[in-house]
Amino acid sequence: MKEIQKSTNKTVISFLKKQDDISKYGSYIEMCYNAMTHLKKYKGVEVSDDKLYERNYIISLSYIMGKYDGKKEKMSGLIVGGDCNKYVFDECIRTATEQVERIKETKDVLGFSTHYVAPDFVIHKNNRIKDINERNQKIVIESKTKDNLLSKEFYDDFFKLNVYLSRLKFRYGIYLLINTSVNRVNGFIRDYLKNDFFISEKCKNRLLFLIQESESVNPALYVFKEDPRTYQLKCL
Repeated sequence: MKEIQKSTNKTVISFLKKQDDISKYGSYIEMCYNAMTHLKKYKGVEVSDDKLYERNYIISLSYIMGKYDGKKEKMSGLIVGGDCNKYVFDECIRTATEQVERIKETKDVLGFSTHYVAPDFVIHKNNRIKDINERNQKIVIESKTKDNLLSKEFYDDFFKLNVYLSRLKFRYGIYLLINTSVNRVNGFIRDYLKNDFFISEKCKNRLLFLIQESESVNPALYVFKEDPRTYQLKCL
């Protein structure tokens, strides 16, 4: 993997910006945000336990989906699933493109030992009939709730979301983060890029962040200010 030249000067990091108009991203994103606020308001659940939060989030998301069914974007037939194995690396082994080579390099450096990965949640139609177009593959979500999130944990999830978007035709990818500050997330993204890890062409417009910086505050939607694939570190 090629080495990226590092600047010795201070840098300005401006990857993410808060997006106040959540509805502009459509009912699915709005629904995922509302499930977070619903869980915070009614469950009062401790979010420091990833698995406990995931189980309760699926319940809240299913409830919110029921309220949206029949609106502008049809929810009929959609299901919320958790820990669904996605064999994204199987296909990569049999394919030789520049994008796939970069995925393979990142996979090896990060130490993924299997040919599949399991997203924390997906919103999709039943996959018994193979159809991986955007009509049926709505949203894939990775989540972390711990307050001491490590860079390797962030890299793994961020990499998986980029692979889902590029190889599985998901309409949106969401990284749901609780107890991690936006500044810390920007630092993780900066270091991910300095390591020259894989970034999907859909990352700028289709990979979104739902961030709740502490358990006491409301969540917020964050989007990229610019395309992270072309981002250059700006020296002060």
